[in-house]
Amino acid sequence: MRARDRICDETAAELLAAGTPPAFEVRSADLRLDPYFMCADRYWRQRFLQRPTATTAIECARWMADHVTVDSWGAVAEQWALGNGFLNRGAVESADQLAAVVDGAGTGTATERIAFFVTLFHAGKLRANFCFEELHAFLGFSPTSVAAGSLRNEPVFVALQSFAAFGSRTLTVAHAAELLEKVWSASGRTRHTVDICLNGLAFAAPIPGQGELLRRYADEAVQAHPGDHMFHARLATGLHLCGEQQRRWEQQAAANAQLERSLHTSSVRAVEVVAVFTAAIAFAVGSLQVTLTGKLPLSDRLWLLTAQGAGLALFALLIVGGTWLITRSHHQQDRGTV
Repeated sequence: MRARDRICDETAAELLAAGTPPAFEVRSADLRLDPYFMCADRYWRQRFLQRPTATTAIECARWMADHVTVDSWGAVAEQWALGNGFLNRGAVESADQLAAVVDGAGTGTATERIAFFVTLFHAGKLRANFCFEELHAFLGFSPTSVAAGSLRNEPVFVALQSFAAFGSRTLTVAHAAELLEKVWSASGRTRHTVDICLNGLAFAAPIPGQGELLRRYADEAVQAHPGDHMFHARLATGLHLCGEQQRRWEQQAAANAQLERSLHTSSVRAVEVVAVFTAAIAFAVGSLQVTLTGKLPLSDRLWLLTAQGAGLALFALLIVGGTWLITRSHHQQDRGTV
């Protein structure tokens, strides 16, 4: 494997130094097993690093038209356009610059493919920079994107629209979810398509049920691509978000229960205080009347005050005790639910 990598690196370097693109045919987008794709990938990666512009993207797309088999063109286009867009995310061109370059590419089916490749390349930059609003506008209205024609219906294109919609602050969650469901059920769904969908869910603006949604889709991705570490990471993120939400719900429920208990306890204490305070006032008023009026001897007055005080104290105790008995079952039920 290392020897093959070294040979591919040396061959790509020689081609770059000679200013000659690869002359061989590429029949797959397999970076592990296809040495021809590996060599061409290294060549074009260096070309993009040297000049990360739409002009290089057009040159690459034209080379692909002559050297990449028809059944592999889509996979190679996604790998090179999105991958090199990510690597060169710091060099973002304007929509006018892109349109001017694509306008000179000609017309016909070949031009649609060129425009599609340039669109993916630029979208890869915007996606890597999390420019959701710019990506939405570029995919929907730019002359470069429109020039891609029927290729705008490809799953990877719709996946990018879903990514932009999930991160947008102006588009609805329902719209983003509709795009996601559309691309997820598409028969031509590729690995890059799945990655973009999960990427959009993971970095979406906070939405209800985000964790569960990411967990469910990532779990399907892991089942389909068990060896893909990125999808395992997305699944872990979804599970983490679900756990955070569950803890928040539990904390909120506990806080609500504590607030309810506090309010209930406060109301009970208020009833008890009112009962004692009422008894005290009644005793004071009654004592004053007994003391200031009547012709009873002192001993009889003392006995009368004692009896009155005992009666009022018993009244207060009955109120407090009754309140405690009424609320006892409620307290026990609260303890059982916490």
